[in-house]
Amino acid sequence: MTLAESTSSKSSDSPEARRYNRIQRLAGHRRLVVGSAFLVVLLVTGWSGWLRDLALRRGFQNYTLAVFLYLFFLLLISKALGLGLDYYGFRLERRFQLSRKNCARGCG
Repeated sequence: MTLAESTSSKSSDSPEARRYNRIQRLAGHRRLVVGSAFLVVLLVTGWSGWLRDLALRRGFQNYTLAVFLYLFFLLLISKALGLGLDYYGFRLERRFQLSRKNCARGCG
C-alpha cells in the first residue's frame, strides 16, 4: 500500500469541517495582511520614528527601556488592530460549536 492509497482510503472530513478550515485559513491570511500592512504603513509614514521618539522620552533616554517601550507600543497597536479578527475567530468557533468560552476569555 503506497502513501497515496492510504490517504485516499481514509474517511474524508465532513463538509462542515472543510468549510470551517477554509474560513480559518482565510482569516489567517487576513491577519497576515493586516499585520504586514501595519508594518508598511509604520515605515512609509514615518510613524516608526515618532514611536521611537515617544519611547525614548518615556524611557528617560535609557536605551534598554526605550526598546522595551517601543516593542510594547508596537504590540499594543497591533493587538488593537487585530481585535476585529480575534472577535471574528471567536464568533466562528461559536458558530461551529467548537467552543463554549465567553467573549472575555475568547477575545483576549
